[in-house]
Amino acid sequence: MKFILWLLILLLHSSSLFAQKTKKITKKDENGIYKYEVLKDNQNIKNGSYIEYYLTKEKRLEGEYINNLRENVWKKYDMDGRVISIEQFLNDKRNGKSRYFEYRYADRTKPPTEITEGEFKNDLQEGVWIFNEKIIKRQTNTSYH
Repeated sequence: MKFILWLLILLLHSSSLFAQKTKKITKKDENGIYKYEVLKDNQNIKNGSYIEYYLTKEKRLEGEYINNLRENVWKKYDMDGRVISIEQFLNDKRNGKSRYFEYRYADRTKPPTEITEGEFKNDLQEGVWIFNEKIIKRQTNTSYH
C-alpha cells in the first residue's frame, strides 16, 4: 500500500515538472481587449486561456489554446453578453457538437429565438443538423468556414 502511495506521489510530482510555464498577456486595439497566455520561452505560441472583450468590456470570445491551436469549448458572445455560439475544437478545427443562437429582442433575460445545432468533424458539417428544434437537412462534409 505504501508503495502505491509513493508511486502516485512520484507520478503527480513528475508530471508537474513537464508542465510548460506561461505568461499572461493583455493587449488592446481599436477592436477590443485581448487577454491570453503564451509560453514563457516562446511568446508567439498561445497556450492556455484566451478571452476577447468588446471595447465596452463585455466578453466577445473565450476558449483555450494548446500549443497555438484552439482546443476544447469556445464560446462567442454578442455585445449584450449573450452566448451566440458554442463550438468544440480539436487541433484548431471544429469537432463535435456546435450550437448557434439568435436573439431578436433587446431583453437580455429572454431565451434565444432560434437555435441551430449539429456536429462537425474536421471542420466539416456532418450528420443531422437541427434548426429551431426541427431537423432541416442531412448534410455531410460541408464547410462554412
